[in-house]
Amino acid sequence: MKPVILQPGPQAWLLSSVLSAYRDSYVTRLPEDRYAHNVIRVYLARVAHFARWLGEERVDLSSLGTAVLDHFLNNRLPVCSYPQPVRRTRMNCEPPFATY
Repeated sequence: MKPVILQPGPQAWLLSSVLSAYRDSYVTRLPEDRYAHNVIRVYLARVAHFARWLGEERVDLSSLGTAVLDHFLNNRLPVCSYPQPVRRTRMNCEPPFATY
C-alpha cells in the first residue's frame, strides 16, 4: 500500500492528538475494507480535523462517544474557522467516523 500523506497542518494535528495512537490501525483497516487510496487520505484528513478540535476542547479518550461526535458534526463544523483542507459540512465529515 502507498503511504498516506496528509498536508502538513492536518498531519501535525493528528500526530499531536489523543488519536495519534490509532492512526496506523485506521489507515491499515480501510484498504482491507476496499477503500481507495484517495478516499483514505480524505478520511484521515477529516479525522485529523476532529483530533485538533478534541485537543482544543480538552476531550480525553474516556469521554469520546456519540454525543461528542454529534456535537462536533452539528455544532462545531458550521462555525469552524480552521484553514483548508478543512470541510465544514456534516455530509463531508461524517463518513470517516461511520466506518468504525
